Amino acid sequence: MISSGLYHVLPTVDMYLGLELGVLDEQFMLRMRDELSPDEYLRQILCMNISSRNLIWEKHVRRAMAVGLAANIELAESLPGMKYKKRGMISFGYDAGGHGEDPLSSKHALIVTEQIGNFTCFVYAKTWPAGADDGVVKKDLLGLWEYFMPDFAMGDAYGVGMLTQLNDELFATGLTDVDRRTIGDGDSTATTWTDWAFAPIRFEGMTKHSMAQALRSIFHNNQAAIPYFDDSDTSPELADIKEMVRQFPNIIPVQTKTSYASYKRANTKMGDDLFDAAMAAVWGLVTQGICSIQTVIAQRTQTREQLMAAPAATGTIGYR
Repeated sequence: MISSGLYHVLPTVDMYLGLELGVLDEQFMLRMRDELSPDEYLRQILCMNISSRNLIWEKHVRRAMAVGLAANIELAESLPGMKYKKRGMISFGYDAGGHGEDPLSSKHALIVTEQIGNFTCFVYAKTWPAGADDGVVKKDLLGLWEYFMPDFAMGDAYGVGMLTQLNDELFATGLTDVDRRTIGDGDSTATTWTDWAFAPIRFEGMTKHSMAQALRSIFHNNQAAIPYFDDSDTSPELADIKEMVRQFPNIIPVQTKTSYASYKRANTKMGDDLFDAAMAAVWGLVTQGICSIQTVIAQRTQTREQLMAAPAATGTIGYR
């Protein structure tokens, strides 16, 4: 068709050509350049056809938002005296502050997921300012537990001190029947954490790799749903869920000497707190709270005479 002379190949209108033509808003495009990951910037802004290296692809995150819109999944809001109306199993995922790649961008973060059918729905997201007091975070987590009443909860072991106090208060207020002081003589070790109501877990090594792959799986298999929001909406209550959506495609796997990958941020200006919290929340649903408990075998020894005499003592069986 081109060789016929009837058609001409037009240049691709990328960001820079669009700015020269005056058809794009320069401030908006510069802000998008800062917000997008490098791969998404090349594809969406510079119109280059490259394959994605991100752990979770942008198109799958957007599809999850479309599913949330079609299913009318709404963002939950904790209100005093109210209870969340559950439609499935609920899981908490918590990431402690001061434990990210960059201490300046690391915040306390919480993600709440709900399993509705075969879909994992992200119904709540919350972050606390960097350097927030652990007591404030603990009080908020206690209130959110009372509102959602989760079936499973996992949190970053970096904040095990605060989580220990939180577990004690959950039991003292009757929000859980698990008393962590009766588990393993009250010791706070990795072997006893799995039995706690709000279980600490280390985000490292093979465990983090499995958690990240579980999160990726629900998006790439069309099993995720996110409440829909307008990108131009600047409401404060949407700030955390919007940040979560931005962080998901910003994580890239990095090959290591081991058999599993490590994960880092493509755009280091963006945090990874909500991504880590989402991993923990999804992992709680995947494992269903299953913990490793040592098998206890109870046995007793009886003689043949004792076994033969036992039925006769009840008066229900006779002998001839």
